[in-house]
Amino acid sequence: MTNKQPIPKFATEAEEAEWWYEQRDRLAEKAEAAMARSELKPRSLPSSPITGSSAAKVASEAPNGPDILKLSYVDMGTRQVPPPEAQLWRFMDLAKLVSMLDHNALYFPVLASLNDELEGSPPRPPQGSTDEDKLRVYDTWQYNRTVLFVNCWHQSDDESAAMWALYGNQGVAVRTTFGLLTKAVHQCPSANPPVPYLTVVGGMVDYLSPDKTSPPADVSNPIAYALRKLHWYEYEKEVRLIYHLHSNCEHFSRFPCAKQKGVWVSCCLPTAISAVVLAPFSPPFLEEAVRAVCSRFGLDLSLVQRSRIEQGVPSVWTFSDVSLGS
Repeated sequence: MTNKQPIPKFATEAEEAEWWYEQRDRLAEKAEAAMARSELKPRSLPSSPITGSSAAKVASEAPNGPDILKLSYVDMGTRQVPPPEAQLWRFMDLAKLVSMLDHNALYFPVLASLNDELEGSPPRPPQGSTDEDKLRVYDTWQYNRTVLFVNCWHQSDDESAAMWALYGNQGVAVRTTFGLLTKAVHQCPSANPPVPYLTVVGGMVDYLSPDKTSPPADVSNPIAYALRKLHWYEYEKEVRLIYHLHSNCEHFSRFPCAKQKGVWVSCCLPTAISAVVLAPFSPPFLEEAVRAVCSRFGLDLSLVQRSRIEQGVPSVWTFSDVSLGS
């Protein structure tokens, strides 16, 4: 039996991920050699990183079964963290509202499953960077797309006609604040210090020019990938909650795969939701359906509101109030 590969202690999860990435080829060669000597038997990987007694514990604590994670929110303490009073909106169709309330949780898709194929792309390496530097930036980006999960919100003091346009007149918007949302997600306050794979962080997305360059050393923070988009999407004014699960990467290669396409994270939605707003000029049956759904899941029906866009010009205004001049 050959000696086991010593694994150093790491100060951060980002440092651990970088070490595993740099050692990937050598470790793969050692594993193949060990299997050839019948010293190591291949095994299939579990679909979830939580197994055994840990899985039983999660199942007993989660409100709707073992597929809902209980995590703790940790303030990153950076300029990208919104103030607690920041107004957040999540626009969706009725089916997604029902699913969210039924789980009493927020859905976090992995970056690689989102529609934007450039999701999380880093700034370009500066002119003069070596091919090795460029390849390292690309590989790190592809790896991070498989281990970062996000839950996305629109930050605005009021509704957005542009965001409503994506859902037609049969959508809804859940309104909250950053403070209410993070308190509702904070389900494991006893974790001290915070355990990385049981932690959620949050921040405002930075919208960058596709021509921006940055040295490779500046793109090593995994969370930074989830808070970076190209400026074509700046209208989204996005705030994200982020969950980083290193073990979600299927393998370390040029094209890593994500084991899970998304996870549910427990959230006390009745304490987080400040309004459920109906799309402008939506049909009456939508309001009836939303009220029935909210009643079914114990939400106060006063939270259901019509869109302010429907109000238009206040009715007390008349043309006689406006001086048209001579």
